[in-house]
Amino acid sequence: MTPAIVGPAQNYFQTGNVENHKPFEGTYANRRKLTWLGADDGFLHAFDLDDGAEVVGLLPPNMIANQITLYKTFLLPSIQKSTDTGQNAGFLFEEHTWGVANSLRFADVWFGAPTNAYKTVGFLTEGPGGSVVAAIDITHPYGEPLLSRPAVPADANYGAFAGANAGKPVDVLWTKNSSDYAGLKTSWSVPAVAADTFTTSKMTFGAGINPTSLYNAQQNASVFVVDPTTGALLSTKIITPLASPSPLVGHQTFADSILFQTNAAGFQNDNLANLSLQGDENGRVNALFGNWSGPTSKVLIDLNAAAGNKPQPLYYSPAANGIGTFGTQVYALASGSFYETSPFVSGWNVNLVGNPPVGSGYNPSDKPYKGLPPVPPFVPTLFVATNPYKINDPLFGTVPLGSGILAPQVASKVIAGIPLQLTDPTYDPSSVPPHTSLGIHTQVTSSPLLVGNVTSTTSVTSKQEVFFTVFDPDWGCNGYSYVIKVEFTIAATPTFNATTVYAASPGAASGFVVTDKGAFVGQSGVGKNEATLIKVDIPQPELPGAPNFRPVWWKEQR
Repeated sequence: MTPAIVGPAQNYFQTGNVENHKPFEGTYANRRKLTWLGADDGFLHAFDLDDGAEVVGLLPPNMIANQITLYKTFLLPSIQKSTDTGQNAGFLFEEHTWGVANSLRFADVWFGAPTNAYKTVGFLTEGPGGSVVAAIDITHPYGEPLLSRPAVPADANYGAFAGANAGKPVDVLWTKNSSDYAGLKTSWSVPAVAADTFTTSKMTFGAGINPTSLYNAQQNASVFVVDPTTGALLSTKIITPLASPSPLVGHQTFADSILFQTNAAGFQNDNLANLSLQGDENGRVNALFGNWSGPTSKVLIDLNAAAGNKPQPLYYSPAANGIGTFGTQVYALASGSFYETSPFVSGWNVNLVGNPPVGSGYNPSDKPYKGLPPVPPFVPTLFVATNPYKINDPLFGTVPLGSGILAPQVASKVIAGIPLQLTDPTYDPSSVPPHTSLGIHTQVTSSPLLVGNVTSTTSVTSKQEVFFTVFDPDWGCNGYSYVIKVEFTIAATPTFNATTVYAASPGAASGFVVTDKGAFVGQSGVGKNEATLIKVDIPQPELPGAPNFRPVWWKEQR
């Protein structure tokens, strides 16, 4: 999961797209910076970014029973605990007690009559911890400081909620779950939230993980469109499974959602979104657009077709942006995931054909391996795609990018074999086998970061850059993480140019962030309590002209 940092009100730079945001910016220009993140103790926490003190802790009602489970586990002397909360130290998911295991999405949302004001709203989903989807007013959560800390002014209007909520730091606006959204499973998919008109906003998200949807028992999955001010369900779109090629894993829509404006030069907080994207594990990017109460649903990108009709499970949301104000789009995405437990993707069968190898710890006569036939080797692939059609063109979405007449609109590069640079500390031609390129088991570990180049408002531009975080488990004692920078052009069709691999550190990286101090990889570490940030020497993008975007922590559409 990714922490959400909510501080001074974000600036809206455009004029006339949405209700005037400047008064809100002025009121909360000095709002205390808090870091919001969920934890497996069952709480959504808010920590002071300056001194680390906890300011708010929220326990969703469906997590109360887990408190008893954690306490009982803590008391059992026969079970090794991984934390002081009583979390079982076992490595199996079945032994883990999940809490709020997802990232908080936040946005400034306009509430109409009778409120007629903006609120900063955090949208809570629970990942494998549960099916709750909730909206929390976090406009002014910081109040009186603790006695042991220097005096810090409270947020403007702290505690100014009405009625029974008066004096509280936050206000739960609404709470929904699978009983309210038919087809919702565990709420893995982090919702996307954006304004769609001058006074309204929309929210989209996928259905999460359906445990009954398997590689040989594919089930339908859903995408939901919701009013973020009330939680009212506006529409549900059913995404049917892929018919061919045979998928490697069950059909799911648990990737984070994307919602953006296709004819904007870059992401801005007050863009008016007109296209929602939802990846699925059958290797497709599904698009919703049009009337949000009954949107048109199309398969926008088919990675399977682009990879030569080979199954390409998609775990992470694509990076997406409009190309200038021309109205066409560019996408970057990758198949596979190191965290998949299926033998078809990242288990013993990765790049192997036949039974589990001797010494692998797996017995082919045991479930879930009993009776599994040999399958083709799976190698993850990097993709970039461009759409020649605007969203209002009749041909938009009629043929998926990467298939049929639009096959050339997707370029692909298999991860295995991408060469390391001579300056890479893991480059070792003397090793056996030589380590001069990324290995055959290398998998992606996060969504990509797309850096666009907008130099024209009338046509597509040329040079673009995208960054991928990957993990090669075969190098070193604990595997090694890298950041791959891919340069590509999008004149008529996308074309890969230079590819550079930057070494991060041992262990699996969970993604990276770009700041004014450089690029940092989120590193899980190779031992207990060793998670940290590792600086990676990635040069600034070489695109011409001044940057046309303002990065926003965990809110931008990458």
